[in-house]
Amino acid sequence: MTTRAAPSAYERIRHQALVGLEQGKLDPREDLDAVQRLVVAIVEDYQSQAYAGNGPALRDKGDMVRRVVRSISGFGALSQLLDNPTVEEIFIEGPNVTFIDGSGRLQVLTTPTTADENRQTINRLLA
Repeated sequence: MTTRAAPSAYERIRHQALVGLEQGKLDPREDLDAVQRLVVAIVEDYQSQAYAGNGPALRDKGDMVRRVVRSISGFGALSQLLDNPTVEEIFIEGPNVTFIDGSGRLQVLTTPTTADENRQTINRLLA
């Protein structure tokens, strides 16, 4: 029997943001300001709980907000690859992302992703 690791701060915050989007009937492509405000509130709440001893505090709240908003409203960590004209191929296997750059070298995406985030991004790209 395998046990699943506890979700990371990013996964928890992102999940709460997705639930908030659904409850608020927000379209991340149309209501970017509202999505930004929602994520900021969730990150602030997370940080307050962390300072109260309920989990690790975030090093950079602004970075977390940008990462979650980019994941919800765009193509997440894959955006930087999709926007780069020198990237020739992208390989996604669960949370792992590798790509071939313009010189033909295999590179690893250093921005962390999750399998769920990558799956949602792929579905968005194919829609």
